[in-house]
Amino acid sequence: MPPLDTDPPTILARRIALKRVKRAIRSTGWTPSRLAREAGLAASTINKFLYQDVSHVLSTTTLTKIEMAAERHVRSLVQDAK
Repeated sequence: MPPLDTDPPTILARRIALKRVKRAIRSTGWTPSRLAREAGLAASTINKFLYQDVSHVLSTTTLTKIEMAAERHVRSLVQDAK
C-alpha cells in the first residue's frame, strides 16, 4: 500500500478540502485563524492544513464546522444589508 500522502484518493480528498477551506476564507474575508475560532476549532487545525506539508485530510465534521461558520457570517452580512 502506498504512503498516505501519495494515495490518489487521499490526494483528491485533500485538494477538495483545500478548495472548500479557501472558499470559506475568501467568502468571509477572515484569516484562517479567525475562521477556525468562529468554527470552534483550534487555529492550528486550519493553519497546519493550509501551510504545512501534512498528509492528513480534514474530517467531514471539521469541514462542516468551517463551512457552517462561513455561511453564518455571509447570512449575517445579507441580513445587515436589508
